Amino acid sequence: FGFTNSSGAYTSESGLPAGTYYAKTSNSVGYIDELYNNVACPGFGCTLAGGSTVSVALGATTSGVDFALTPGGRVSGTVADASSGAPLGSVTVDIHNASGTYVATGISDSLGNFTTRAGLPTGTYYAKTRNAQGYADELYDNLPCSGYGCATTTGTPIGVTAGGTPGGINFGLAGGG
Repeated sequence: FGFTNSSGAYTSESGLPAGTYYAKTSNSVGYIDELYNNVACPGFGCTLAGGSTVSVALGATTSGVDFALTPGGRVSGTVADASSGAPLGSVTVDIHNASGTYVATGISDSLGNFTTRAGLPTGTYYAKTRNAQGYADELYDNLPCSGYGCATTTGTPIGVTAGGTPGGINFGLAGGG
């Protein structure tokens, strides 16, 4: 685990025992995450073993484990109470790819606005809300989908282009029972 500095350099925060490891980026500023060595790994849709290994020797620093991230697309919109129009904060909006795999998330702020954190490659995605405030969750665009019993790919597709942020992915949640 480590964070980049203003020059983009990083070092793991703690010493590692000698061995073989995998490295993956995780960012919240819209870039497509990668596994080492230049393997795209958007969101949560890949396994670490898909990347190259990094060998670590006791008492030594392994250098050259570099990443060159590319900008991805993001999804943004609002979440509001369907009856009053009041913004809803702290609602999670999960993004799934065309295969239905969960790949990104955004959380609405106090004004109901959300933007996904990680970047996504160009493609088709689907959005679903998740909340603990008693509202009925839904798929984009206004399709009921409470709990885990509905297929996210039955929602309205959202086209995402790398480097862009489609807006207007809005949700009006109805009070639940």
